[in-house]
Amino acid sequence: ALYVAVMLGVVRPLVGRAVRAQELRGSVSQGAIALAIAGMLVSALATEAAGIHAIFGAFLAGALIPHDSRLAQTLTRA
Repeated sequence: ALYVAVMLGVVRPLVGRAVRAQELRGSVSQGAIALAIAGMLVSALATEAAGIHAIFGAFLAGALIPHDSRLAQTLTRA
């Protein structure tokens, strides 16, 4: 429960700001894609270390990315 609270309370606003900044640029950089994937892997690793299945952490990190953003659309196409 603490992990979910931190992800929603701390990480989600940071991801939202980063995605909005990416939207202003007009295109999705390779660095943004790499950071999103690395974030999902780190989240999966953290939940696995906490004794929760890794898929939960990756899912939660992916769920924090706004679904209507260019980043989400790019990740969906890849």
